[in-house]
Amino acid sequence: MRQFEPFGDRVLVLPDATPAKTTGLAKPQSEQEKPTEGIVVAAGPRAAKNPKAKYEEYLDVNGERCLALGSGVAVGDRVQFPRYAGRDVMHMGVKHLLLRLEELDGKLVEVEG
Repeated sequence: MRQFEPFGDRVLVLPDATPAKTTGLAKPQSEQEKPTEGIVVAAGPRAAKNPKAKYEEYLDVNGERCLALGSGVAVGDRVQFPRYAGRDVMHMGVKHLLLRLEELDGKLVEVEG
């Protein structure tokens, strides 16, 4: 068995299976909705959540120094991404998405209440 380890800031996501939504006539397979949510299966070293999160310095669009809390994703996190982001890859016979961390819209967190 081979394990997939993404490089850098890449994230391997198992997209949710979305049933075809029909309201009468069925859409052709090419027009069916692509999933926009999934589960993180593997994360590269720069995408993985740092358990010792600390403030990291970066330059913003205007070239000014900023500080941001180091964050990322962990295996098992549910994430949301744009419909046509990333690229399809086959891993262990199952279609996955390979995305960059910056392509993710964010994590989906369950809240009580």
